[in-house]
Amino acid sequence: YRIASDGINDDLKLGMSFEEIIRHRSKHTKPREGNLSGEAWIQKRLLSRQNPSGPIEFVQHDGRVIQVHEFKTHDGGIAVVRINVTDLKTSEQELRQSQERLSNAIESLNEGFAYYDADDRLVTFNEHYAAHHRSMGSDLKAGVTWGELIRGLVENKRIPAAAGREEEYIAERIALHRNFKEPLVTQKDDGMWIMVTESLTPDGGTVLSILDVTKLKN
Repeated sequence: YRIASDGINDDLKLGMSFEEIIRHRSKHTKPREGNLSGEAWIQKRLLSRQNPSGPIEFVQHDGRVIQVHEFKTHDGGIAVVRINVTDLKTSEQELRQSQERLSNAIESLNEGFAYYDADDRLVTFNEHYAAHHRSMGSDLKAGVTWGELIRGLVENKRIPAAAGREEEYIAERIALHRNFKEPLVTQKDDGMWIMVTESLTPDGGTVLSILDVTKLKN
């Protein structure tokens, strides 16, 4: 507890009130509670102390992040557990940065990109992929299955090649989706020609891309 109270550990003494401790601590730590600081933060902390409801985080002057858990005891006291979560927070920040870089990379592609999980549900996609579907009357949402999307496009007569043989086309396309070997070139109802490629991922998902090849076809 003293180590986690760096900055005030030399001032800690048995018999000190909680208010005395947090007034010392407010001079050495930065609470992660919005823009509150100084007396406003102290008063909010005193109030939350009366009815502990969840962990509170503080950034020490040396950059360490301390997470505080408080529990009421049967005799009316409060037990406090202080945990150094700096490594965890650093890992979370690095993960967020990696996800942001990946998202930016996907958005920078000049082709439609989508990832479907092992259950064939849409997980992520870029704006180019969404635009292709919007132009065909389909509003993409995470969680929709690939099968639901292709059936919707066929039923809404957005795929000329399916005209007059809708169920047969759906069956053929599903079979191809399950055993995709080479790019599929097909035409949308607006006349655009697109090339669709699919690749399986190690976790059983599918990466799908759509590229406008109208100029090449013409």
